[in-house]
Amino acid sequence: MKPIYPFALYVLATACTSTPQKTGAAVAGCYTYAENNSRVAAELETHDQTVEGTLTYDLYQKDRNQGTFNGILHGDTLIGVYTFQSEGRTSKREVAFLRQGEQLREGYGDSDLVGDVQRFSSPNELVFGQGVVLARVPCED
Repeated sequence: MKPIYPFALYVLATACTSTPQKTGAAVAGCYTYAENNSRVAAELETHDQTVEGTLTYDLYQKDRNQGTFNGILHGDTLIGVYTFQSEGRTSKREVAFLRQGEQLREGYGDSDLVGDVQRFSSPNELVFGQGVVLARVPCED
């Protein structure tokens, strides 16, 4: 039997204790979508895997709404609650985005009212990128 070298033990020990990389910082910044007389804008900040910021929807022939976003980044999927004002009322709904490069693709799926928040019925079955696709842009000062 050959002896185990100390260097080999060190490599094995450090490989098993490496810390995961924080990916939240990669989603921080400003994003916009502007097509067909509609505009969506997001300005996001991250704290580890927590993401928060502002979100504005100004969709063609719909009421404009703006508010805050608070969510968590799970890998490349960002899911959180959008609290917004529309027609003088405060509403909450869950929103999801899939990060792909410099884009955030909004996810769509069935939802149910849970408490005072409209939540996705099946978050694992969301469809991404068939509507709003936000592109990273420089933040305005």
